[in-house]
Amino acid sequence: MKCPVCSGEIPEGSWFCPECGTATPETPKVSAPAEAAPAEAASQEVPAKKKSFKLAAIIAAAAVVVILAVVIAALALVGRGGKKTAAGSYSPDALVCIADGVYSREGRVCEIEDIGVLGMSLDRSVLLIYSARDEELFVVTKAGSNRVSRKEILSCALSADGSRAVWIEDDGTLYCCDVRSGKTSKLAELDKNKNPTAVISPDGKTVLCSDRGDLYLITGGKPSELGDGGIPAGVSDGGKYAYFFKQTKNGYRFCVRKNGETVKLGDSEGKFTVVFNASLDEAVFSDTASGKTYISLRGTEPEKLTDFVPASVPDEPITRTVFTDGGAATVFARPTFVGTVYRAGNSLRVVTSELATEKIAGKVALSHTVSFGRAAAWITESGELWYLADSTAKKAEPVLLAEDIEDPKWVNVSPDGKLVYYENDDYELIAVTPKGEAVRVGDDCRSWPRFDPMTGELYFLSTGDTYKLSGTEKAKRVKTPEDFTSLMVDGGLIVAGSKNYDTYILSSDGTFIETD
Repeated sequence: MKCPVCSGEIPEGSWFCPECGTATPETPKVSAPAEAAPAEAASQEVPAKKKSFKLAAIIAAAAVVVILAVVIAALALVGRGGKKTAAGSYSPDALVCIADGVYSREGRVCEIEDIGVLGMSLDRSVLLIYSARDEELFVVTKAGSNRVSRKEILSCALSADGSRAVWIEDDGTLYCCDVRSGKTSKLAELDKNKNPTAVISPDGKTVLCSDRGDLYLITGGKPSELGDGGIPAGVSDGGKYAYFFKQTKNGYRFCVRKNGETVKLGDSEGKFTVVFNASLDEAVFSDTASGKTYISLRGTEPEKLTDFVPASVPDEPITRTVFTDGGAATVFARPTFVGTVYRAGNSLRVVTSELATEKIAGKVALSHTVSFGRAAAWITESGELWYLADSTAKKAEPVLLAEDIEDPKWVNVSPDGKLVYYENDDYELIAVTPKGEAVRVGDDCRSWPRFDPMTGELYFLSTGDTYKLSGTEKAKRVKTPEDFTSLMVDGGLIVAGSKNYDTYILSSDGTFIETD
């Protein structure tokens, strides 16, 4: 079977592409994925109750993986109580949603039936969850769940730092909840018949909302009218940059309002998928109709990055807002997209400070970027292994680490960007230092390896057994309750699936615990 993203060959029975990690149709659904789908996907799932159609459509959209044109750059720690770890801003209190339960590294936090994750903080320690069956909205932390609404929800969002949640109930009332105190307050009355929606700034202090007729900005007081009707997509702290969609005769228009003026960023016959940097003064967006990807810094006219839609990098801390029409927006924990290394076809390119893109490698067979864009590794079609330590450094040059690698299965970079791993044609796992020193650290690797974002340790499967390794040490077998058939990372936690379809989580003490 061919991978729909990278066109690599997926072995029969595999749940993930061995090259890029994309899930196959056979992959069991573990939780709501990292990305939100365009609104067309919402029509694939029809709710039983007509009253809940809008939120059911949102949850359906959130259940489909979209390949975003996202990029990796330097890390800025943004998160509520977050701690900088091997892979970024994942918190020790990170949460993952499995079936009808929410889990931390210590076990189950709460149980909520028929749930969808509609928002998450960058450090994954706060989730915004909606129960479509009971029409209830919850804010969930490691301490438990706080039910903030018992009505149908028309729109909702969680701030990137996890401090505040906003939502619009079916009567058009816009509410805000302080996550730490649990206090709920009313912000505005909107027209329920005009599809009102709302987004919130990364620090949780500014809200951009709309009832189709007008856009309103709320910053610590009464709403101020911006005068442009549309669908809110994102707002920076203090409201300096307000992004929104406008429906046009031929589709949608993506705009940003700054300094009292509106700048058009793009038109699309289909929908847009948008990713922002952590401060929401930069946007990378893809036109799903044409496949073209653009970038805009500080509200400037956009520049085209590529005609391709590169695959998103797995397990990166994000938060998202889902729209029933117009598009989907995601916030990534990086200060800037400049210096980004991304894949376009079989080439690797980098975004320069002038917003031009430069080719740094061609005829790439396998590639991986980590450490939020500072490090990248790739293997060419001729079997050469190359490494780029820091794409943002002056005069950064790739280094040739190895040659004549035959039929590699995958290449990966450690979360700290200091080691490169690849699997050769004998299924041996090789660790390579930036100086080109190669060490065989594992044998008979039969799965895409997964890094624990908190520790940087790597886990992989071999004929039913689970192994982990640290650095260039020899992999050691890990005692597990059952034979695992799959490993993935969700919410900053490693999740394992067994041949009996049981699910386990890697706990804080290094053991795997079964979910209920």
